[in-house]
Amino acid sequence: MDRWVNQAAVAAHVSEDCIRGGLRDAKLVLLQIITAQLTAEEKWLKADRQAVETKLLELLLQLRASQAPAAAPDSSPLFQQLVRHAGLEMQDEALKTVRRPMSQSARAFLLDEMYGYPSSAAQLPLQGAGSFHVVICGIGVCGLAVAIRLKKAGVPFTVLESSEGIGGTWHHNVYPNVGCDTPSHVYSFSSDPNADWTRYFAKGHENNEYLNRLADKYEVTKHVLFGHSVDSATFDSSSGCWSVAFHRKDGSKGLMAANVYVSAVGMLSMPKIPHVAGREDFEGKQCHTARWDGEVSFVGKHVAIVGSGASCMQVAPTLAAVASHVTIFQGTPQWCSRIPNYKWEIPEGERWCFANLPFYERWYRFQLLAHFTDIYEEMMTAESAENTSLWQSLKAYYEDQLAEHPDLLKKALPDYPPACTRLLVDNGWFELLKRKNVTLINSHVSRVQSKSVVAENPGEVAADVDIIVWATGFRSTEFCLAAMKIFGRDGLALQDFWGREPSAYLGVSVPRFPNFFMTYGPNSNVAAGGSIVWVAENQATHFSVRQH
Repeated sequence: MDRWVNQAAVAAHVSEDCIRGGLRDAKLVLLQIITAQLTAEEKWLKADRQAVETKLLELLLQLRASQAPAAAPDSSPLFQQLVRHAGLEMQDEALKTVRRPMSQSARAFLLDEMYGYPSSAAQLPLQGAGSFHVVICGIGVCGLAVAIRLKKAGVPFTVLESSEGIGGTWHHNVYPNVGCDTPSHVYSFSSDPNADWTRYFAKGHENNEYLNRLADKYEVTKHVLFGHSVDSATFDSSSGCWSVAFHRKDGSKGLMAANVYVSAVGMLSMPKIPHVAGREDFEGKQCHTARWDGEVSFVGKHVAIVGSGASCMQVAPTLAAVASHVTIFQGTPQWCSRIPNYKWEIPEGERWCFANLPFYERWYRFQLLAHFTDIYEEMMTAESAENTSLWQSLKAYYEDQLAEHPDLLKKALPDYPPACTRLLVDNGWFELLKRKNVTLINSHVSRVQSKSVVAENPGEVAADVDIIVWATGFRSTEFCLAAMKIFGRDGLALQDFWGREPSAYLGVSVPRFPNFFMTYGPNSNVAAGGSIVWVAENQATHFSVRQH
């Protein structure tokens, strides 16, 4: 936001042809909003494309000539109209019936988010921060968010990272066609928007490149000890500090003291492979999607994919295109929806707008977040009218896609309300299932034999395979305990304190574990609240305030 209101809104070197090309590829709703904002005239919200482009070109050329900043959004009556206009119909076929006004609190929060949380940034730097030391476990999205906040605050910190790179999920997950099913422009920090996205839904390498650029920008990397895995963290009541035990790649061990310990391992860091009998006896190749073996060739092979969630839906079409046969073992059918622009590249002109047109990226991000917050709330409630409508819409989509394959429809169609589990994106799922070299088995895996995978369902036959791909997700319900042991006051183990029902205040802190924070903790997973990057940024802000 600062770029547009604290310096020239349009750079002197920008040509008129660039502006015209950008406006031509831009979204009309956003052009209407920006024109109304810059003119302070509501009438532009109803103007047609030609009129809006003509007026906005005139305004931008004036800003280029004057080198003046642009007027920022505020809480005026006009702004309320801009907010309402941003809530117009978006490209979301499955959810097109879900529309209701945003609440006042959500609107205020999103406005603060548009500015990159200026009130929290004003609290930095923190007095006396130099005498503090924070240890962070993990340098994925969440760990990076915390590290950046601490860097801005001048708080000394060290990151212990088990792998050899920055990026967490996007460093580890490199399977074919890996990508994000959250729109790119909300899968970025509010204070550091990425104007370089090439797709509306970025592939994994783009997400990782973005995170690494931020690490370089804020000089975070020099604080990271790669190849260091945390084994345990123990609170010492006498000193009020944490003792963090870790081991290095070479097997050597060490201890590190911290005033504050932050577990930023997230939910998607520890692969989950089911305890299936005979897995060690399999004579072929096997790997988990999150620990992909790039040396394995799938050409002409018989492949078993265990699991039918997000990673399966992404990787399976690529494997089926080269494999002799692919057998998918599906424990539970998944709901997926069609998003028209899921595979689209962003047009060159619109990419220019995201980088150069005042407030274009901010309003687009606002529009996406508004779509994911209050608007989704009722849809996430079982038996609500909105959820029932969604169920009917998705069911009709499945029936249409598999109209000529009733046997597949019976296997693929879930029998539970959508949004009970994460709603997935159709990445060619139905076209995949209709391929002659793909078999869908509606069953968990019972056991693995030397050259085959056996279904749990007695009605299904064993699949002879050369390669097993475990697309079985992560140990997400264990949170930080999947990677380490945590001991609080009086030696209390977090595992014992939680038992079978993990809980945390705001999903980040636990009583009797002072100065211990976790990111992406219990009940902080994203349902109708935007993206994990958004959550991470808010949690990092919370941590810095608490430390202050």
